[in-house]
Amino acid sequence: MKYLTITECGWLKLFQVFFVINWLSMAHAELKVGDTIPDNLTLFTGAGASFHFSKVASVQPTVVYFYRGWWCPYAVRQLIEFKKLEKDFMQLGWQLIAISPDQPSYLTRTIKKTGVSFLVLSDRGGRAQKSFGVTTAAKDKLIEDLASNGVSLKEVTGMMDIQLPKHVLFISGVDGEILHKEVHSDYEQLISAERVLDMIKVHRARIKIKGYQN
Repeated sequence: MKYLTITECGWLKLFQVFFVINWLSMAHAELKVGDTIPDNLTLFTGAGASFHFSKVASVQPTVVYFYRGWWCPYAVRQLIEFKKLEKDFMQLGWQLIAISPDQPSYLTRTIKKTGVSFLVLSDRGGRAQKSFGVTTAAKDKLIEDLASNGVSLKEVTGMMDIQLPKHVLFISGVDGEILHKEVHSDYEQLISAERVLDMIKVHRARIKIKGYQN
């Protein structure tokens, strides 16, 4: 068995510190109502194909939901909640997009668990959650509990320093402006799909006043 030398351990520790500092330096303040959806965000489909998020969000009003991953039962319940009213969202002209730090190959697990037909995308590397300012460090206990059940968050996310998104939803207009935001510190607390639908109806009327038509 080969053991790391003191010098090698020192360099490894220095690299880990640099990685965390670099991550924090790229993080943004949490987006608020009135801000604009970040430009140049590239996400990934389950097949690994690039998906230019801003190009889609800038041409159609969007409901963006960040979820922790396929392994989270509360996220699964939340996605199923949105699925129930997906047609209502679409009839009002809004598209639904769900984003997680799961690597592309794991997205099929989310789709199988929830049966959703709206867009489910991979934020591989966590750039989107950082740009939206909704990233949080995964707690050691969570990582250990999942590992004991055969789920490696490092493998699922591909991250050395695992970052997960907050339980948060954004509603944006056709110009990418954020019209409404829902955020909860408790992952067990579902975001009401009915409430989101009501907010869309309110903002849809305002968008029409500005001259936009769905």
